[in-house]
Amino acid sequence: MAHLEYHIASVLETQGRYPEAFAAVERGLSLPGIDSQLEGARLYLMGAGLHYRRGQNEQSQTWGERSVALSETIEETEARRIRARALYLLAFLASLRGEPERALALGEQSLQMYIALVDLVGQMDARNQLLLINLARGDWKAAGEHGEQALKLAQRIHHTEGEAKVAANLGEVYRYQGSISQARMSYSRALTIAQERGITYGVALMENNLAALALMQNKLDEAQQRLDRAEQLFTQLGSTTLLPELLRYRGTLALLHHQHATALKYAEDSLQAADAQGDRQEACRTYRLLTEIHLTLGQCDTAKTALNQALSAAKANQDRYSEAQAMLTQARWQRQCGDPGTAVEILHITIHDFRTLGALWDLSQAEALQQNWQISERS
Repeated sequence: MAHLEYHIASVLETQGRYPEAFAAVERGLSLPGIDSQLEGARLYLMGAGLHYRRGQNEQSQTWGERSVALSETIEETEARRIRARALYLLAFLASLRGEPERALALGEQSLQMYIALVDLVGQMDARNQLLLINLARGDWKAAGEHGEQALKLAQRIHHTEGEAKVAANLGEVYRYQGSISQARMSYSRALTIAQERGITYGVALMENNLAALALMQNKLDEAQQRLDRAEQLFTQLGSTTLLPELLRYRGTLALLHHQHATALKYAEDSLQAADAQGDRQEACRTYRLLTEIHLTLGQCDTAKTALNQALSAAKANQDRYSEAQAMLTQARWQRQCGDPGTAVEILHITIHDFRTLGALWDLSQAEALQQNWQISERS
């Protein structure tokens, strides 16, 4: 009976029917003796994933830990496979909480278990997760290497959905590096596969990511349309996982349209959603957006408060990329509200950091700002 409920939950999850899927998980877990059975570990893992999809990261953590604890009491190959999968999820959650070294350790542990099991699908997924973890750590070389190996595995075993996930995450690496055309190709490939397979969450995620690219290229109409589609699909699914990020993009779009009050509201809503999910990475990025909005409004003191939050969060998360971005905003703040000489010094450091990271798009933005300041000083 527990196996049947798990199967029902799996089908419903694929269809994006998360509340119904979770109800099936709960029915399975209510069966007598389930807390000592392999199916219990599998159901807890399914429930952990569903909690994450619904933006309930603390509950996801708890259920993932229950799956690990139960699977450790069972001496079966499948129990080890479940434990490896749960560690994979816990690694991702640690990364979201701004615990990069913990995330890396859990991710590597998951990968080594899958290698011992000779589980190629598991290895593909673990490397895909390590791509994201290393991306957050600012180690883009390691992120790209894990992504390329994951892609080779997906193609080797003809795992189309896995290929879509890896393509989507490699798109993140390319976007961070400023390779916009490569990022668009990767996102578009993932979007096509998700559409063909009817994976609604994947479609919504790629629309969200393509909106981010459109914002970088100042294609505001495209960004608006893609964000609208993404939000509609996430709402349809009842998923709030990407809500902080989506709201931040809406805030950025409003700022580019000079709709300052709207931008501020979206940024505040994004921060609230990130705090509710314990997503420190996203909160850090939203504090930076808040700083930019207040700077545009000439509100130096309020901007400084938000800037300090962004810098503090980036350092606490050990997020080198977010720290460099926050420093670029700090240079702008010093130029507008503080000491122009200090602004030049901070900008110089920021340019060095972007170059070291390989963040070419951000580097071009920082260098353009440096040029503008130099021209302004000469005139």
